[in-house]
Amino acid sequence: MSQLLNTYTRRVALIMAGIAIAATAANAQTAAPAPGPDPKEIPIPEIKTDLGKMPGVNELPVCAEPPDPMVMNNGAKVTTPKQWKKRREEIKRALEYYAVGKMPPPPGNVKGVEVTNETVLDGKVKYRLVHLTFGPKKMLSLNIGIFTPVEGGPFPTIILQAGTPPHAKSLARLPSGPNQGRGEDVLMMVGPAPGAVDTGAADRRRDQFGDDGGAQGIAMRYSNIFQRGYALVVYNANDCAEDTTLRNQDGSWAFRNTRFFPAYPGCDWGILAAWAWGASRVADYLVTDPAIDKGTIIITGWSRNGKSSMIAAAFDPRLLGAPVVTGGGGIGAYRFAGPRKSETLDIMEKKYPNWFSPHLHEFWGQREKLPFDEHWFLALAAPRPFIALEGDADRISLPDAVQHTIQAAQKVYEFLGAKDNLGVHYSRHAHAFTQEDWVAMMDFFDKYSRGMKVDRTFDHFLTDAETDAARSAPAPKTFNVRDFGATGDGTNLDTAAFQNALDACAVSGGGEVVVPAGKYLIGSVQMGNRTILRLQPDSVITGSSNVEDYPMMDVRWEGRWQPGRRALIYSANVDHTGIIGPGRIEGNPGVAAKQNPRGSVVLEPISCNDVRWEGFSVTQGGNWATHPTYCTDVEITNINIRGNRDGIDIDSCKNVRVEGCDIDTGDDAISIKSGRGMNGARIGKPSEDVLISNCTLLCRKFACVGIGSETSGGVSNVRMEHCKLSAPRAYAIYIKSRIGRAGVDENITGEDLDVSDGSFLHINLVSVGNKNTVDDPVAGPPGIPEGRNFKFSSIRVAVKTLADVTQISAEKPLQGLVLENISGTCARGISLQHVNNAVLSGIHVTGWTGPLLATNDVTGTGLESAEKYTPPPPRVSPNPVPP
Repeated sequence: MSQLLNTYTRRVALIMAGIAIAATAANAQTAAPAPGPDPKEIPIPEIKTDLGKMPGVNELPVCAEPPDPMVMNNGAKVTTPKQWKKRREEIKRALEYYAVGKMPPPPGNVKGVEVTNETVLDGKVKYRLVHLTFGPKKMLSLNIGIFTPVEGGPFPTIILQAGTPPHAKSLARLPSGPNQGRGEDVLMMVGPAPGAVDTGAADRRRDQFGDDGGAQGIAMRYSNIFQRGYALVVYNANDCAEDTTLRNQDGSWAFRNTRFFPAYPGCDWGILAAWAWGASRVADYLVTDPAIDKGTIIITGWSRNGKSSMIAAAFDPRLLGAPVVTGGGGIGAYRFAGPRKSETLDIMEKKYPNWFSPHLHEFWGQREKLPFDEHWFLALAAPRPFIALEGDADRISLPDAVQHTIQAAQKVYEFLGAKDNLGVHYSRHAHAFTQEDWVAMMDFFDKYSRGMKVDRTFDHFLTDAETDAARSAPAPKTFNVRDFGATGDGTNLDTAAFQNALDACAVSGGGEVVVPAGKYLIGSVQMGNRTILRLQPDSVITGSSNVEDYPMMDVRWEGRWQPGRRALIYSANVDHTGIIGPGRIEGNPGVAAKQNPRGSVVLEPISCNDVRWEGFSVTQGGNWATHPTYCTDVEITNINIRGNRDGIDIDSCKNVRVEGCDIDTGDDAISIKSGRGMNGARIGKPSEDVLISNCTLLCRKFACVGIGSETSGGVSNVRMEHCKLSAPRAYAIYIKSRIGRAGVDENITGEDLDVSDGSFLHINLVSVGNKNTVDDPVAGPPGIPEGRNFKFSSIRVAVKTLADVTQISAEKPLQGLVLENISGTCARGISLQHVNNAVLSGIHVTGWTGPLLATNDVTGTGLESAEKYTPPPPRVSPNPVPP
């Protein structure tokens, strides 16, 4: 055993690179240089990239020590942050040219659509399969599986390069090259032209998951990850690039014919870089997911996936690295690999040249001329936390080579003031990814990214028997409403049959209540724990016209709790409840429109966790259609709403995702609320972390997205993206309140929106909201609503008014407003009043009359051409009420 390993404890040895690492007996050893590539090798046709030409092996000097990352190409020592920024770009360019190949830039158009979801581990973990599309003409795609704990969030997240996610289709594969995996020089021959493909069983053999009991089995295997408060995201790296040495007849790699490569013919990237680039596309989606802590996204994998994890963490500043037993081309320095049969540059270029840049091959036998070494990847990751996870009996990875990499990269971490953010851990195993590696990984990131005390309560992984039990877990129970007496004739009242089926499902531990084709007339029903109402095609649920079929209870209405009629489909204080289409639910307009007490809405979950609505249609007249209240983790996807009042009212909820919905309403299509006046402010329950994505919203009065007017508990972190908004006589986005309501609206963003008709943006924080609800105002300055950090970018408009942001209290100006990259037509421009730190840029609109920009009491940038905004005179009522 080397002296280096004696410095590590055997169970949990989390060693920071700043700790002195003992030298090893292997230090004095050097690998015998290989003679170099065989002249009979069949060359790979060159791909010319925009990196140009850099010095080749015959133009470079011998450098026995790892090249210093802190010395620039011109020989200057890096001493300032500005110099390091430039040096980073030099390092990135060199690593792409010599080590991994030229990668494409980020595509900038990653979109995700949820395909399916389910809860596993007795309802403790939620699994979602998401299909990503991106790239030129959105021709590329990738399936990812997202596991998140049901309780809490947003969660630090581990991306695992593994197998095909549950419920995703395994892609067909090219066969292996003719001498792949035999230890032979794979460039010595060209394989048969790829025609036949390798599918099915072969794919499962290569998958880390294989046939692993679906989402339940995988969740059980990694249960301690969720119990430690982490999310897990999985994707199949071979869906990005096929790991084959098969070649075409012209000598080119066959893997360049498939997956991501045809979209980028001007890039010579290898397979490892493609896997890493895929991880970045996963990150592109995760940073938009409210369940994910975008500041702690960790990329991991073992062996070849560990190598690509290192590359991903180096080139993507959002990723934190945790590669496992990487071997050659991974953490260990090329210059010091060799003894103990560890993987060397020569071995890698003999067996796996398809993984790397084509320019690395010429350094076979001349590794001391490399203008870089593996510590440069870690230098690019600095100052982000990065841990190398190694095995003390892993023969392909030499501890001395790892030590040199860690020590050489440490100087960059120290320069950036983060010397403790670089670590290495040795576990007691050979070439494997074990429980101890997972524990060490989470210990490290708990300490350095979350500031948490390490808790070993859940250091548990599944035995084989437990995994087998997961595979054989029974399917969810189903309860057909017809079996409980429902007629589905649209005439007889089926309330009792529905309620009995729902109750039977809940008391049996959960499952699905199936609604077959038919028209079911019901009054109000209540859903229980772990219950999904599954609407089959041509199923229609219609609300009774008898008001007595809707029991009285306390309901939330216009921001206050008060007596009202229960919803048509109601749930309270339950977990894992949902409705899944493609049926239709129709509210009764006569019952809905009643006031004092409030009439019935269609769907109203209250204080529920993990609410899922997907794929069905709702019609409602006279009242709001849907009203999640005090809920956490709400997913509303691909539903269709038609009505003359609000479509979706999000009321004091956390972690809400509205995606792919089509809403056409007379009032707000989507409204976000959090209580009103002293009552709402005292309760202080905000609406927060709301994503509205890929929706089509039409509103005929008020707003497509209305934030307020009841926002006394606060509204924060609302993002609208990739939506089409139409408001013929209204506003696309209306942020509204009145003095006395109090509350803070902050971090409201809109990006990539198409807006037609009406007005794009209207903000009034002083004088809107139903007057008859102003019954308990917050007095004085605390009652003045506040706005902070609003940003709207990449907006295309054809509207009457571009932006009216004038009704802001001078006592509490709006703090931060960004309007950028807005194009199209408008009849009137932008009016701003009482705004601090406004930023306007890229406003390219036509058709306006009057000033394009008018301001009063506004600070910021992009205001140079503004004219003076003059507030209009106050309206005078034609029939004033005597005082």
